[in-house]
Amino acid sequence: MSARFPNLVQRVRLFLLAIAALQFLVVFSNIAYAAPSKDEYDLQERCGKLAAERFRRDWGTEGLHSEKGLQTTVRFRNHYNARLNRCFVLYTVNIYTTTTAKVALRTIQLTLFEANTNKDYGTYLSADDEPRPMDCWVGEQKCASRREFDALASQLLGD
Repeated sequence: MSARFPNLVQRVRLFLLAIAALQFLVVFSNIAYAAPSKDEYDLQERCGKLAAERFRRDWGTEGLHSEKGLQTTVRFRNHYNARLNRCFVLYTVNIYTTTTAKVALRTIQLTLFEANTNKDYGTYLSADDEPRPMDCWVGEQKCASRREFDALASQLLGD
């Protein structure tokens, strides 16, 4: 019996050491996984620069335009999707129209596209005076609300 006891202690120590090593690997593999590689970081940075350049070309530096009875504000956001190797850009365009009765109506258009190919991946178009969007889709899927558009677009935008 005494010959077995040291062997048991040794096994318990090895078991505890194995658990500690496993915990160490789990913690540090998650940290390593969470940190983007230098190449991915460069692609994210390039995506941001491309999106900003495209925005300036399409909408100027301010993203604000005014004409008689019409004011347009535009903003953008971008996301490099590493899984798809794509640079997605989302324009949000708000158009405020003042009618003769001094009533402001808002039309909102969201356009999701890939910056390198200029391919459209989604559109949402809605006006305050309409109960449902006039147009709503992402990829091959139609949507019936802004919430649905946002949920579908988030798959590409990494939200």
